[in-house]
Amino acid sequence: MKQIILSSLFVALASGAAIAQTCNCTTISGTLTTRTLDNDHCWELDGCVTVPNNVTLTIEDGTKIYPQAGSALVVQRGGVLNVNGTVSNPVIFIPKLIANRAYDAWEGVAIAGRGINNGTSGDIVLDGTCSVTSGGNSNSDNSGSITYMQLHYATYGLQLGSIGTGSTIDNIQVTYSSNNGFSFRGGAVKATHLASYNAKGNDFFISNGYVGKMQYLFGFRKDASANLAAGSSGMVITNNAAGSAATPLTRPVITNYTTLGPLYCNGSASTNFNYGLQVARNAQAGIYNSVIANWKDEGFRIDDVATVTNTDLDLLNYSYNSMESNGSDYGTGASWSTGCTNSSMIDWLTFDVLTSCTEDGNQYAAGISTLGYDNTSICGGSSNPDFSLNTGTTSLNAPSFSPSDLSSGFTTVSYRGAFGSTDWTDTWTDWAPQSTAYCESPMRRGGNDNGLRLSPNPANRMVSASFNLTTAGDVQLDVIDPINGRIYLSIPKQKMERGQQTLHLDVSSLRMGSYIVRVKSAEVMLQQHLMVE
Repeated sequence: MKQIILSSLFVALASGAAIAQTCNCTTISGTLTTRTLDNDHCWELDGCVTVPNNVTLTIEDGTKIYPQAGSALVVQRGGVLNVNGTVSNPVIFIPKLIANRAYDAWEGVAIAGRGINNGTSGDIVLDGTCSVTSGGNSNSDNSGSITYMQLHYATYGLQLGSIGTGSTIDNIQVTYSSNNGFSFRGGAVKATHLASYNAKGNDFFISNGYVGKMQYLFGFRKDASANLAAGSSGMVITNNAAGSAATPLTRPVITNYTTLGPLYCNGSASTNFNYGLQVARNAQAGIYNSVIANWKDEGFRIDDVATVTNTDLDLLNYSYNSMESNGSDYGTGASWSTGCTNSSMIDWLTFDVLTSCTEDGNQYAAGISTLGYDNTSICGGSSNPDFSLNTGTTSLNAPSFSPSDLSSGFTTVSYRGAFGSTDWTDTWTDWAPQSTAYCESPMRRGGNDNGLRLSPNPANRMVSASFNLTTAGDVQLDVIDPINGRIYLSIPKQKMERGQQTLHLDVSSLRMGSYIVRVKSAEVMLQQHLMVE
């Protein structure tokens, strides 16, 4: 039998689905010594919080970190950051109050490693007022491990400067970055399972001699206003800002990238939106088994003569990729006279057994009748959209892991794009962070009394939520997940009069677990914790 039991805190379930924390947070600032941010507390970042050389900062699974305005977490060369999130208890960086959640709420996380880059004198200064310089001579450098982390509303998202292969970057979500979601500048760290949502700049920016391996990358631009006047793309790869021949030349090897541009969920898009994938400024790359869809201009763009020349040298490769519903499948901003076959971009993209530098297995919009993602779930109001690929209906072609670039360091899968029949973002990500309440109002022991009383308690079917309104107005009741804010049950807004009010809710459909009942009007938001057993 299901029971509803009120609790004063986030309840740690047997399944590990929640970590108990209060909102009386500890503030950290300045230069740190080796320490652990435990999940018994929440933490606030104040100003430029720095992890210096020979210092390790460890963050336990389930820890909530609330950055104050203008703050950042920066790791200097020789410092180590270990973020030990799990699929059931991710580490979350998010402004504490819903009212403060907007683009540019804080600067973000920047990690400077001792890997190799092509900057002047081997140094690259990462973006932000909390500046940090990266670079060294070891692409095996270890700057720590980040797994299962959410990062919301930062100016610069997650910046990785010259991070080496000794580091781990896996299962990270960045949302509402006002610049790039993820930036890789130099280094060779392997990166997997990265999701960028509604960044205003580029979802992925790769430059300054990065030569790492990347698999399962996802960029999603649901919001048609998530763009910059200077231009916004899904992924941009450059050698450096000048487009020079500085070494090491940028050459990531990427497989299983999916980008869903602004036209996936919107009928039109700003001219500020550009390309699903742009390779520019003398960059090289190997791009395979990817899906590029719904961008305003070209799906795949090669920008300049130096980059076009890299196709003839067989240093820029693009095979077994699918392009769907873009302004055009592909395009170039330069003459193809220096490119592979000295003829045209389409000749290079279409395999010719007599020409060594041509590419193989690419699929164009005309050959794709069904992309295979659930548009209703992805573009609807769900806070937990399903990004899995319907392998039974998709007309995407099969992948290939035959290119020599993919001979080691990658997992061979049977699908193109970031997702197969399983959505790896499920459970640990938050696609509606603007409504996830952590510290909005006090929640006290039992059923009384922060102004919201639930009864009976325990209950196995009907629950009554009683509260007092000092002014008449629209009231909405939601039952939400205490970790990620997903709404499980809801009573839509209804007009209620001033005075004592009661709403009734059938909770028999809820599974065992911890929940929050939230009553919201224009004047107040009241919350109480529940657990279904």
